[in-house]
Parts: sequence; structure tokens; C-alpha cells
Amino acid sequence: MEPTPTIEALREAAGLVGRGPDADALRTIQRAQDALDAVKVAHLAALAESRAFESEGASSIGSWARLHLRIGEREAATLTRAAATLARLPQVAEAAAAGQMRSAHVNVFSYGLRHVGAAPIEQMMDVLLRVATTCEPGELMQVMRALREAVFPDELDDAWAKGMDKADLQVNPVPQGFSTAATPSMRWLLCQRVPAHARGRQVPHGGGLAVRTGRCRRHPHGCSAPGRCD
Repeated sequence: MEPTPTIEALREAAGLVGRGPDADALRTIQRAQDALDAVKVAHLAALAESRAFESEGASSIGSWARLHLRIGEREAATLTRAAATLARLPQVAEAAAAGQMRSAHVNVFSYGLRHVGAAPIEQMMDVLLRVATTCEPGELMQVMRALREAVFPDELDDAWAKGMDKADLQVNPVPQGFSTAATPSMRWLLCQRVPAHARGRQVPHGGGLAVRTGRCRRHPHGCSAPGRCD
């Protein structure tokens, strides 16, 4: 991982700690902290691969991390998965090293690699990075789950049949009965270009999926599919 963005983030934070306006200091501190988290992940992965922890008397990377970093084995496993994610998605690694996203955002990408697949994520990377660098991790997770449902619609049907995963639709009472509507994140995602295929699954509409709805324009992230939201 290229260390320059992390070093720049640390220098910027050091220049404002105890000196600059509190708001500016907090922003730079958060950026530096997030950048350090990404670097920690990279070094932990290198330590696990080299097994150098054994020379310090530890039987596993988890036990070494518990003793020397004061973190549990579960968190160590999460960090190890994050390292694999950063290695697989260099654009995510670059943004994380610069402090543009938090470790929790990286965990969402780890979820995406397991449940959506690398190809759809890479094809939607511009969209996902825009969300990751401007929104909190929970909103990125909503978008990632919506992407999964768009790529694997049969899984969504099965979940509905079991009475689960209805969070992407809203049912509101009206004088004549009830009205249904997609949530903003679902509307916004569906007006993007969704990958043509993932793990052998074909998606219609000439290699992409688009939903025509004027409401998706009002999503705070905008729409990157001009002419498809009319």
C-alpha cells in the first residue's frame, strides 16, 4: 500500500491538533485515524502471511493481536478480511489509505465480495466509491444490499416468500387503502447501470437494468444514468 497519502493525512492532523479551529482539527483527525486503520490492516495481513508472530511466541495472528494490539480474535479476523478486500479492490485501498473512508466502509466492501461478487462491484465501483466517501457505512450497506438484490433477484423473491428483507419497500396508509414505494436508496440504485452478468446470471435490457422513475432524481447521490430516470 502506498504510504504517501497516509503520511500526508498524519501531517495535516499534526499541524492542527491543539492549534487550529476545533472543527478543522476534528476533520483532519478523523481522516488520519481512518488512514491509519487502513495501514494497520495492511501490516496485519503481512504479519499473518509471514507468520512472524510465531517468533514472538504467539500461536496465531489472533492471539498475537489480542496480546499486543488489545483486540479480540473476532476483530482480528475482520481486519484480516479487510486486508483481502483492499488487495482485491485497489480503488478502495487507495481511498482508505487517504482517509476518505472508514474501516466500517471497507467491511461493507468485504460483505459485497462475499455476497455480490467482484465483477458487479468493480463495474459499479464509481457509484459505490461516491457513496463510501460521502456517506456513513450504514447507507453504503443499504446500497450494497440493493445491488445484491438487483444481481440476484431470485434470492429477493425467496426472502419475500419467507417474510424477510422487506426493508427496501415502504407501505404507507392512504385514504383509499395503502400505497407502496421503494426507499430512496433502492430507487437511486435501480436507476444506475447494473452489471450485465454476475456468476453466469443474465440481466435484461441490453446488458443493464434501469428503472424509470422521476423520484430517483431526488436521491442525495444523484443519478448516473442520464435519460433513464425520466
